[in-house]
Amino acid sequence: MTKEETLQCIKVMQAYVDGKTVQARYGAVQRNEGNWHAVNPNWDWERYEYRVKLEPMEIVVWVDPEGTRVSLNTFYPPSDAAWTKKKFREVVE
Repeated sequence: MTKEETLQCIKVMQAYVDGKTVQARYGAVQRNEGNWHAVNPNWDWERYEYRVKLEPMEIVVWVDPEGTRVSLNTFYPPSDAAWTKKKFREVVE
């Protein structure tokens, strides 16, 4: 294991200590494939690949009353008060 790989392992392990959800996939280290599953890790770095569960990205947009225009200014609505604030969240599996 290289120093860079060791540092990545430490980051995942520290996230677990900090209460984050850790996911693993079996036998996928070289192939970079397979499904991720939430685990109570046993830290078998030779057979499993580990990562911190991805957080979904969330964006806020303002939609005009007709639903034909959007504004990506998330802090303030457009000058027309009739615009509606909508939240969208990415689906992360």
